Parts: sequence; C-alpha cells; structure tokens
Amino acid sequence: MTNSSVEQPGENDLMVMVAVPAVPSGLSIRKDDFLGSDFSVDKFLTRWHSSASVAAQGTTISLETLRDDLGIYLKVLRSSMIELINEDYADFVNLSTKLVGLDESLLNLERPLLVYKDEVLASKQSLCQTWECLHETLARREHVYAQKTALQNLEHIIGTLNKVERLLGLSGDDSEPELSGDLVERVAAEINYLNFCVSKCQASSFVEEMQPRLKLIGDRLHGSLESQLLDAVAQQNTEVLKRCLRIFATVDRVREAEALVRLRVIQPYLESIITEEFVANDPLGLQGMFHRVLRVIPEKLSQLLLLTSGARKTKSSSGQNEKDFDFLVNSLWPEIVETIEENIPFIFSAGNPDKFFVHYTSSLEFVERFERELGSVHTLDKFRACQAYGNFFSKWNLAVYFQIRFQEIASPVETHVKHMFQPAEGHEFQLRITQIAFQAMEKCWDPKHYLDALAHRFWKLTLQILSRFATAFQAAPDLTFEVPVEEVLRPSASSVSLKDTHKKSHHRSASDQGSKIKTVPYRSQTKELIRLYQDVDYLASKVQDQLFTHTILPKFQEQLAPDQLDVLSQAMTTGCDQLRTKLQFLSDLITQNILDKALPYLKQVADIPRLYRRTNREIPSKPCTYLIALLDPISHFNSDDLAQGCSVDISRAWKCSIFSVVTEQFLKHVSEVLAAVQKMEESLKRLKRVRDSRPGGGMGTVDEGRLVISDDDKIRLQLYVDVMHLVGTIQGEFDLNPDKVEHLTELVTLVDEATKSMLEIRPAATA
Repeated sequence: MTNSSVEQPGENDLMVMVAVPAVPSGLSIRKDDFLGSDFSVDKFLTRWHSSASVAAQGTTISLETLRDDLGIYLKVLRSSMIELINEDYADFVNLSTKLVGLDESLLNLERPLLVYKDEVLASKQSLCQTWECLHETLARREHVYAQKTALQNLEHIIGTLNKVERLLGLSGDDSEPELSGDLVERVAAEINYLNFCVSKCQASSFVEEMQPRLKLIGDRLHGSLESQLLDAVAQQNTEVLKRCLRIFATVDRVREAEALVRLRVIQPYLESIITEEFVANDPLGLQGMFHRVLRVIPEKLSQLLLLTSGARKTKSSSGQNEKDFDFLVNSLWPEIVETIEENIPFIFSAGNPDKFFVHYTSSLEFVERFERELGSVHTLDKFRACQAYGNFFSKWNLAVYFQIRFQEIASPVETHVKHMFQPAEGHEFQLRITQIAFQAMEKCWDPKHYLDALAHRFWKLTLQILSRFATAFQAAPDLTFEVPVEEVLRPSASSVSLKDTHKKSHHRSASDQGSKIKTVPYRSQTKELIRLYQDVDYLASKVQDQLFTHTILPKFQEQLAPDQLDVLSQAMTTGCDQLRTKLQFLSDLITQNILDKALPYLKQVADIPRLYRRTNREIPSKPCTYLIALLDPISHFNSDDLAQGCSVDISRAWKCSIFSVVTEQFLKHVSEVLAAVQKMEESLKRLKRVRDSRPGGGMGTVDEGRLVISDDDKIRLQLYVDVMHLVGTIQGEFDLNPDKVEHLTELVTLVDEATKSMLEIRPAATA
C-alpha cells in the first residue's frame, strides 16, 4: 500500500503527459509550461518572457502574439478533449448503470457491524473492571509480603546479633573467650549475613538502636583478625594466613588488611633502612638502599604474595577471590614513597646535577625492579595509575636539571664563538669552536647526562647547537677584538692572528702601567677561513653519519614508531644540509680575501702607456712588475694555504673562481688602455699627416729596410706579454685548464687582435 501511494503521483504524471496533446510547432509556448505542480500565471509569464527573449536573440515578442498562441493551443486542447470523451463514452454510460442499488447494499452491511461494535465495547469494559480488581488484590498481597519480609529480617537481625554476641562473649559475662581460627571464620560469616540484613532493613530507628552493638562486634572481630594476621605473617604460617585473608575478604575489609600490613609490618622495616645515615654508609649509596628495600618482599611478604598472586587463586567459602588483595601496590609502594619524602628528601634536589642524575637513574632502576615483582599486566597498569606513583615522579624536578645541563653544555659554545679561529687542541678538528660544538652535542647524549624523560629537550638542544654554530661563523668577518693602541698603530696589526690576540688580551690586567685598550675589527686570515671550511664540512658529515646514526637514533628506536623516526632523520638531514649550504659563503669569503690582496695591482695597467710614450724603451719581452705582485698572493695561497689538506676539487674550484674575477678585471683595464691608445694614435695621425703609415694605424714604419716599432705598438706588445704570462702561469704553476677560467679566452683574443700586425715580433717578445 505504501509503495502504490509513492508510485501513484508518477503514474498520474505519466497519464497526463500522454493525454495532453503537444503544442503545434512555431508557437512561443511549450506543453511543459502548463504541467508543473507549482504552475502559476506569474511564473509562466516570467519564464515565457525570458525564454522568448533568448530565442529571439534580442527580438521582442508582444503579448498579442502570446494571446494568439494560447488561443491556438486552446482549440487544440478542446478538440483533443472531445475526441477523448468520444473514445470512452461507452464506459461512462456503463458506470452510471452499475451504481444503481449500491446505497441499499451498504446499509445492509452497516447494521450487523454496529451490533458487533457494541458487544466488543461491553467486553472491554468488563475486562477493565476485572483487571483493576486483580491489580488491587496483588498490591495488597505485595504490601503484606514486604511487611512480613521486614519483620523476618528484624527477627534475623536480633537473632544473629544475639548469636554473635554469645560467640564473642559479649552477652554480659565478664570473661571474653579467646577466639580460635574456626570460630573467627564462623563469626565472620554471621557478621557478613548480619550486614546484609541491616542493609535491607528500612527501619532506620531500629538500625540506629542496633548500631553500637554492631560496632562493638566489628571491633572485637577486627582486633582478633589483626592479631592472628600479624602472627601468621611473622611466623609465615600459610594456613592461618589463608584463613585470615579469606575472612577479611568475607567481611569486605580488604583495604583494612592492606593498611594493617603497611602499618605494622612494612613501616617498621623501612624506617630503619630509608634513612640518610644508611645511604651515606652503604658503599652503593642510594642504589644499595633500594636493593635493601626490595628485600622486604622475600623476607616479610613472600607468603602473602604467594597466596594472593594469580598463580594460586584460592577461593573462600563465600566465593570471593583473594586476588583482590594487592599488598605491593596498596601497602608497600605508598609506604616507600612516603618514607622517602620524609626521611631522604635531598635526593630530589637538582642543585647538584651529577648527584641528581645518579639519584634519578637509581630510582628508575628501583622502579623497574619493583614492577618486575608485580607479575601481571593488569597489576602493572594499576600500579602506574595509582596516586603514589604519580607523587613520586612529580618530586623529580627534571626542568631544573635540564636548565643546569643546558648552561653547562651551551655556555662553552657561546664563549668560544667570540674566539672563532682559535686552533683546536686535538687532531680531529682544526678549530676550537668546532671541537667544542661537537663535544657539546655529544654531551647531550652522554650516558652520564642523558635522561629518557628529557629526550625531546636534548634533541632540541642538539639542533640549537648546530644552528648556533652555523650562524656564528657567518659573523666571522664582523668579529672585533680588544688590543693595545700601540699594536693598532703597527703596520702588521691588521694581520695579527686570533690566537696571539687572545693570549695578549688574556695576560693583560688593569694594572698594566696604564696601557690603553682599543677595540678594532679583526680581519680573518685565509688559513683560518680554510680551517673553518674544512671543519664545517667534516662536522656536518660527522654529526649526521656518526652521532645521529650510532648515538641518537638508538635511543629513540624503542620509544618512537618508524614514521616518527623518519621525521627525526629528516630533521637532522635538513640541519646538516643547511650547514653545508653555508660552505659557499666561506668559499666566497676565502676567494675575496685573496682578491682583496691581488686586485689593487691591476690599477697599474693604466700606467703602462706612461712607460713607453717618448721614453725610447726597448721592445717589451718581460711581464710588468704589477703582474708579478698580483700573482704573488695567489701563489702564496696555492703553495701555503692550500697545503692544509683541502681536496683537489675544492682548491681547483677556489683558484678558478679567483682567476675568473682577476681575468674579468684585467679584461676591463686592458680594454680601457687599448681604447685610449687607439684614440691617442688617431689624434697623432690627424696632427702628423706627413708620416706614412701602414693600413690599420697600429703597425710600425720602415726606416732604411728595417721595421720601426711605435710607442703605441710597444704598449700593445707589453699587454700581450702580460696576458701570455698570466695564461702560462695559470696552466703551469696552478695546473688549471684555461677553458675553466671565465673571460680568459676573451682577454687572449683581445690582445691577439691588437698585436696581429706584429706577428714577427710577438714570438721574440714572449720568449
């Protein structure tokens, strides 16, 4: 029925779509415009106007046209309706004929149905009356049963109470009989039943009246149980212990038993062990004390733990498991923590980080050994969730310990940053700052400093040291040092080494006969920068391949998942890669140091024309002195500075970079000199038209059969000689491929073109 009701609208729509005729072609309306369930005249006109405008592409369709189209479609609908009526006319006539006499048939069916309705209502009313009567009767019986049960419960309470008092000797006699084990267990069962009856009793006044007697019975039983339990623990009597534990569980006093063992058995034992004197006198110190504390388990608690462990789960007569007892978690551990806090609180002090480390690691080992005694995962989870466990670890101020270690590790790094180029004492690193930085990162993971609880902080400190070292050597060109004024005035003061400066400032005091101190900028030497370059490259590889792989990563493998370890590896790789990217900065600094010494001599290229104009000098055959002076610092760099162990590829790259800049500047100066010579030569030609010259203006003249070289040609030849000497030095002394030196080919081409008219003289000049 539901499905037909859902499908009916769809069927009706389909029938309507079939019955309604289509709109003749050429009209501005459609059949679908009138078949929507939400049809309205306003919506129709709006849709028609918008669709008509689009269809006409800007042509306006008037309302008269719409009226005519509607009139045409109305005629189509009327003709279709007439055809439909004609097709189903016979069915309409038969339908009216079949409906004759239908009213009388319906009346004949209505009369018996009304009779049945009255009979059903009468039966329902009778059934309701019977149900109400039955409900009232059952309610009265329930009330009577409840009162009867309460009365019986009161009788059981009074009878059981009198019985227990008689067994305990509390019925009025002066003598109190000694309670045997069986009697105590019987009394415990009766008290358990008595407590159950009291919990069901609703007579509050009666319960208040019986409360003093119940308390007296409980105290009498508890006192006897305590004495028997303590005697059984002292004598290691398994049967008595088993019965006592079963009785404590029966009367629901498990926590009282645990508190009793803690107060009367564990506390006296620990009071003599957890003391400052014991820690001071024991050869192992705190570790020896903890070892002695754990001996309370086999000496005092072995039988208790054996009976309450999961390996031997015995049941009492009431059916309760003795596994509810947990003397290690609820008795021993809280007493250990409380006694430590009261007697030896100094172990939590972080003022001395070395002692704090020993105390903390000894405590962790003690906790691990204690956890191995628990025996089950459930008990372990319960132990770690208890309040005493949290209180114990909250006493250790790890933040203060790390702050002190941070100062110890980071302060030397920050101090030696000011002495960047101080030589190292060992042979692994060449600079002291690099050695100190690596040692600081090693200290972060030193077994005598590192704690698992601070792993994230030591990891962060390692990355901070690496980053600090990277930013420190970038400031090397801006270092300043305090030196005496007389040293500043010396010519060699700017080249004083960091080591000498440091020694002089170290031995100077305020009583040095009034010597004046001045802060001067320190210019780092090339050797020092090369040492720093080698240390940076070596440090990045050593930290990533050795320190991280063999020291840091193993400490996290048990704590982190593989994807988290990948994050750490990526972080360390990123840090070392960023350190390696700083090598280009050092390379630029090294090459710039050499260029600062060599490039000033190139200014003397402009002085070559003065050497040959009207001086009647001979044809040049040797390079000028400026070129020798220019190559001297580069040669010193190649022979001395690079002899410190740099790789061939790195030294070759530095030399190519230096000569590329030198060649670029040399090309600039040579171009300017040749251009000036060309202009001068052209000016002299205009003034001295009488002199014959060869085509090109740059050749010499012939005098009585021999070639005469002009001053301008000598200048060009000198430049040619200088350039060829530079090329020969690059190939010979420095063992470089000229093609690798930028602008060198352009320079050779320039001087070759300038002297191509003197091919006969050039070999002799360069010989």
